[in-house]
Amino acid sequence: MGVLKRYIVPIFVWILVLCYIVCAAGISRKRIAGYSIKSLNIEIADSTADNNLVTDKLVREWLSHGNIGTIGTRIEDADLTGIERCIESNGFVKSATAYTSTNGVLYIKVTQRKPSARIMTDGYDVYVTADGRVFHAPEESKVYLPIVTGGYTPPFPTGFDGQVRSYTDTLISGSNGYMAEVNRLDIKYAEKRKEYKAINSERRASNRRKVKKRFLESEDKFQVRKENLDKEKALKNEIANREMRSKRYEMKLIDTLRSEQLALIKKEEKKYEDFLKLINFVEQIEQNSFWRSEIVQIIADSTGESGALTLELIPRSGNFTILFGEIENTDAKMAKLLRFYNEGLKHIGWDYYSTIDISCDGQVICRKS
Repeated sequence: MGVLKRYIVPIFVWILVLCYIVCAAGISRKRIAGYSIKSLNIEIADSTADNNLVTDKLVREWLSHGNIGTIGTRIEDADLTGIERCIESNGFVKSATAYTSTNGVLYIKVTQRKPSARIMTDGYDVYVTADGRVFHAPEESKVYLPIVTGGYTPPFPTGFDGQVRSYTDTLISGSNGYMAEVNRLDIKYAEKRKEYKAINSERRASNRRKVKKRFLESEDKFQVRKENLDKEKALKNEIANREMRSKRYEMKLIDTLRSEQLALIKKEEKKYEDFLKLINFVEQIEQNSFWRSEIVQIIADSTGESGALTLELIPRSGNFTILFGEIENTDAKMAKLLRFYNEGLKHIGWDYYSTIDISCDGQVICRKS
């Protein structure tokens, strides 16, 4: 009996505690149900003087345009998920969290995306993150970043908002993408190849046919039958050869189209690779305190038949342009440029040259003003 009391008492106590918690929660819910949201507390988690894409005013405008109730709405009716989705629908917002307090305050915490560069080429004006995320920024945003200008065409259309890698993958391998067309052409080629083999096999079988002289058949009749068979085989050969030439032409055409599609895939991959190189180079400039203040503009252009991406750098010092060339061997090129700054321009003068070409390995080529 003592052992039974030993277990019954704690169990009974825990039942009472649980009942109290449930009742208290119910009373609290009833009390909160009568409250409305009285104020809005918006926190921009990573806002600084130099990184201000999202503002308190902007968040309030988004919620207003989205017809999402905030102040004056009963707490129990607050659409917290809708609030988060409304804010996160803007590409430069990384995440949003919304919750209410018992005293009627709606708390919203917003985290911004961190852009690495701003691309302002023909028809484009977008921010880009280090991992290749593109988004458009509000007009009132204040973000001080390297600006890329020139005739460069990024690997995504104007108006695009999203991950560039995902866009490229869809373009290449999507249901209507280049790779899907390659697979369709492969199937079509295989079908034509099968038809070609069938025609050729039938032609060979026809050519193997022979006329045997019948018992008591005259030589004249035998020759007539032989000539008729030869004519029949010649006609079938002509038709078969014509059909086989047609199939060969169709297969060659399909193979050409396939090669063109593969070339497009290669081109899109190259465009994406160049895009990443550009962003990585901008990151490299930004991580160096000297170059971050010295390079004020990057001019990007696609040149030549290959469409290779080349850069020109506009420095703060002097009155010259730096011809960087393709985005290769970036560490070596920037080290070479720094040596020329210290050992050449410092003594010759900052306005002596109009262009400084560091695109060639192991040398700096300069042109006078």
